[in-house]
Amino acid sequence: MNKNRKWFLLGASAGIAALLTWAFMEGREELARERERERPVSAASYASRTAQGETAVILDPEIQMRIGLNIEALTAVENQAPPPHTDLSPIQSALNVLDQEYERMRTLSPVQNPIMKLRPQDQGRSSESKVVVPSSAVVWHEGKPWVYVQMSPNTFVRRERGNARVGERVVVTGAEILLSEEIKSQIQVGEEGESE
Repeated sequence: MNKNRKWFLLGASAGIAALLTWAFMEGREELARERERERPVSAASYASRTAQGETAVILDPEIQMRIGLNIEALTAVENQAPPPHTDLSPIQSALNVLDQEYERMRTLSPVQNPIMKLRPQDQGRSSESKVVVPSSAVVWHEGKPWVYVQMSPNTFVRRERGNARVGERVVVTGAEILLSEEIKSQIQVGEEGESE
């Protein structure tokens, strides 16, 4: 009986050793996968000042691809009166009157749009054409809506949404990462100034 117990303990010890080795190897692989998943979060970038004094975030193309940066050109929508209809239903007539009154009131007093209640085409400044800013391009910082405009292939500048112009290329996916990189660079600059 003593001999069987020895073999049992030896087998159990070998099994436990194999299980621990397997668990150790799996843990290392999971750690490597987790590091790879978190890699885009810590995008290597830096910020500098433009000639106009704006803070520019600089990202190389590999990092832009890795974090999934998507950029689109802004377009304009022309304000045109709807064509006159002769046989309008009473509901459609009332809606047209409300639309005209809305346009009149909107031009009399500028409307703040903090919770995106207006349609995208209503967010421009010009009465002739309006800039369409995709809602995914807008990031909020210090209570204001901002967009990141691509100044060169690797350089992005934050501007207030109302200052965006037709044809400018804005970041529609990944603007939050650019904002965090900009803020992170400002914190790092502040810490360097304090240590001197």
